[in-house]
Amino acid sequence: MPYASPLGTGYERSGLTLKNYTSSNDQEERLMTPEWFFRVRRLAHFIYPRPRGMGAWGKQSMIIWPWRIQGANSICLGADVIIQSHAWLGAIQRWGSQEFSPLINIDSHVRIGRHIVITAIEHVSIGEGCLLSEQVFISDHTHKALPGPVSPSRQPLQLEGPVTIGRHCFIGIRAVIMGGVTLGDYCIVGANSVVTRSFPNGSIIAGSPARLIRRQHDIAD
Repeated sequence: MPYASPLGTGYERSGLTLKNYTSSNDQEERLMTPEWFFRVRRLAHFIYPRPRGMGAWGKQSMIIWPWRIQGANSICLGADVIIQSHAWLGAIQRWGSQEFSPLINIDSHVRIGRHIVITAIEHVSIGEGCLLSEQVFISDHTHKALPGPVSPSRQPLQLEGPVTIGRHCFIGIRAVIMGGVTLGDYCIVGANSVVTRSFPNGSIIAGSPARLIRRQHDIAD
């Protein structure tokens, strides 16, 4: 389905919708921010132009070079998203004889550290205001690794399920989020964790595989 303008209220693709790329707090935040900050930001946008052909690109977003972008027309960024250098965003549309209709949604005000890897053959969604540390890996699929003469790198991709990360989550350095995982709002994922199952709002999780350490009790389900 066609995309709406990235400066509009959202877009719809494969039955999935992400609306309202701009926050109601944007005007208030601008009044509280010194003018020199916006001058530096405008310069950064000139130095780091956006990748071509993106599915949606909210205002004031940037990806710091160098980056690797696959399937740009299936990758959608909200407003004020900043992704640091050496990112790999892969919406994989074809793998050998396999064809996919992937979608990667990154909502507004997200901050992502260096060497991030986000790949999808179906759907990966990161909610508004999330903070992702460096070297985080998120994918909705795996390589098959069947015994035989064909190496895993040449075997088919296998969907494990969509990945959904709620609003205002913090993902620690070198964490891994596997396919089929849903994290509720305000979750905290410890460094080096491997998340293989879903957790509700306000969960603090860590370990390999990740387990619940405790919940923030003031966060409602």
